[in-house]
Amino acid sequence: MSYAQQNSFVVKDFTFFTKKIKIKNQWDTKDELIKVYILKHTVKKLILEYYAYKNEGEDCNNSFWYTGKLNVLNDSIIITTHHFQKTKLDPIEEWSKKIYKVNNNGFINLVYKKVKYNNETEWKNN
Repeated sequence: MSYAQQNSFVVKDFTFFTKKIKIKNQWDTKDELIKVYILKHTVKKLILEYYAYKNEGEDCNNSFWYTGKLNVLNDSIIITTHHFQKTKLDPIEEWSKKIYKVNNNGFINLVYKKVKYNNETEWKNN
């Protein structure tokens, strides 16, 4: 694993940091894991992880990978993941979304977790 980048953002007066890690996977490529930390009393504490890029491998006729993105809206941290497949033949979700609310103590709570399948407009429970 190698350190690649670090950014910061603020939610409810709490400072959060992201750190990008490159991880070699079983297919001999590199995934990009993002670790999210909160700064509390000069100490960074890991609170969340997601993949900015993850190779999910291949089967006999398809290959799979996904990308993830972090956004902040008011008191929420939103992780949106776009799932790709080479042939679009397998019935897997195309999008997934998780929303975490930051409370007044700086803790995060998962308040939304849904997926969207190919050519659908409605988010569904998975």
